[in-house]
Amino acid sequence: MDIVRSAILGYCYGVRETINKATCCLERAAQKGLPAYSIGNLIHNPNVIRTFEQKGLKVIRRPQDGERGVALIRAHGISDALRKEFTDAGFELMDSTCPVILRTQDIIRRESRGRVIVVIGVKDHAETRCLAGTVTEDGREIESLTVSCEADLGPLFAKYGPQNPVCAVTQTTFPPQLYELLKQRLGGYFSDIVFPNGLCNACIGRSAAAVELLAQNGSAVVIGGKESENTANLAMNLRASGKVVVLIENQDDLDDQTMRTLFENQKVVVCSGTSTPDYVIDSVVSKLEQYKVENYNSEI
Repeated sequence: MDIVRSAILGYCYGVRETINKATCCLERAAQKGLPAYSIGNLIHNPNVIRTFEQKGLKVIRRPQDGERGVALIRAHGISDALRKEFTDAGFELMDSTCPVILRTQDIIRRESRGRVIVVIGVKDHAETRCLAGTVTEDGREIESLTVSCEADLGPLFAKYGPQNPVCAVTQTTFPPQLYELLKQRLGGYFSDIVFPNGLCNACIGRSAAAVELLAQNGSAVVIGGKESENTANLAMNLRASGKVVVLIENQDDLDDQTMRTLFENQKVVVCSGTSTPDYVIDSVVSKLEQYKVENYNSEI
């Protein structure tokens, strides 16, 4: 019985930067005698959110949700209109928006001068709202249409003909298979369309490493927040192999039945989403190791 860690685990660069800036936000707020905030959940991991809440980082959605203070923009970013609301209300902002998302917003500003803007993204996802809420340098709202599934293509095709130039950007953690399908449909309809960005390379590499490892092993446990899009995509890609894949948030989700199911195979692959801290991964591995020793010691 072996427990094998995937080669790519833990925080991605963007999440790591957000965690670092969250600490800086708390320090900055303490220095100025002001409250500290995260605009929306810091990352898609409840364990980390609870830890920072205990340190004093309160989650708010709008300026009116709290007194003026120091507020952190998380990795997914926020719409330009919401950013202005916070600055107009006197909040000091610390920005940890992923550089890839900031570049995509710049692309939207540039391409909107001559193209229809389409945002491929999960409705109400923070990154989708950020991209769809991009404004021009002079503050003009940029019209865009969000496409989340095939059903959304009908209204888009009814409004714009094949001759309309289009720029289609995507939420970086959008489900890969659905993204390829929508990209094919859009490209087959519009004669002049560009796709200037794509899915997150860190997520793609993480998934590829886990899929390759699972091909050599028996089952997998995916660790990540239930609201994490990239974690859900990782589990979906692994399940496509037809093997046993269990999605959990932390070690508390590993009951005896779940571990028994995992250990019905000779090896268990451990992988995680981009917002899963190392200490949660270590705790999961420790619990699996303990279960292995207690139940399969004679086989080792």
